[in-house]
Amino acid sequence: MKYIPSEESEEINYKTEKHPWLNALILVVGFFGLYFLLLIALGIAGETAATSIPAKYESKIFSFLDMKMGQKPWPLGQSLVDDIFSRNSIDPVYKPDIFLSCDPTVNAIALPGKKIIVFKGLLKNDMKLNSLYFILGHEIGHVLNRDHLKSMGRAIAISLGLFFVNVGADSNSFFSINQAIVDRRFSQGQESASDDRAITYTVKRFKGLYTSNEFFDTIQKISPDSSKLASFLNTHPMTRDRIDKIKNHPEYNQKTTDVETIDPTSIECPGSGT
Repeated sequence: MKYIPSEESEEINYKTEKHPWLNALILVVGFFGLYFLLLIALGIAGETAATSIPAKYESKIFSFLDMKMGQKPWPLGQSLVDDIFSRNSIDPVYKPDIFLSCDPTVNAIALPGKKIIVFKGLLKNDMKLNSLYFILGHEIGHVLNRDHLKSMGRAIAISLGLFFVNVGADSNSFFSINQAIVDRRFSQGQESASDDRAITYTVKRFKGLYTSNEFFDTIQKISPDSSKLASFLNTHPMTRDRIDKIKNHPEYNQKTTDVETIDPTSIECPGSGT
């Protein structure tokens, strides 16, 4: 039997049985898959490095950090935080310092250095102590989980990592957008975990959750939820979902919850009378 070799093709490109568009799709999907895995790996590495800072040294290391929002030490907030730590036997090495800012922003934040700032815009004269306790419990959750350090470490690691793969000016926006998506998905999980801690603390203190949703009700009125699709990019879960999480909890009971009011003088800004 005589072997007859096949004729050589004049086509210099590699031939495949797959359609060219399918090959292109596989390449694009593969690139994006590897890219997002890179972002996640960088994020985890950054978190690990940042949270390796001992809690006892955190305040000294970040003592320079100041929001410059006119914040002052806040006795009421500090007493509530002290109560949360004592009532739940939390290691005092993580206890944050609490500040009140006269800025009208409706928010509270936890910062590196074990600092929590509550903004005056969040506090209403008719606000229940239960709601404030929940908010501080939520921020304490961030401090205990070291979310502020994780976010900082994640951002630095991702930025440095992408610096070496960002090869063109036109790709800046692309990389920034995808970094934001990854960062926001991390953040939503952190927010949900802190809500869970706040629920536990509040139930133990007031025997229920009734009125603990006041802050979220205010946020929903000021800034209603966007669409489900748009919420994918938010740093926080949808406000309506957070309200429902509290109201649908078995301990959300008006009859069993000890509802307490706040002394208006304890939330006044110095010299403002409000």
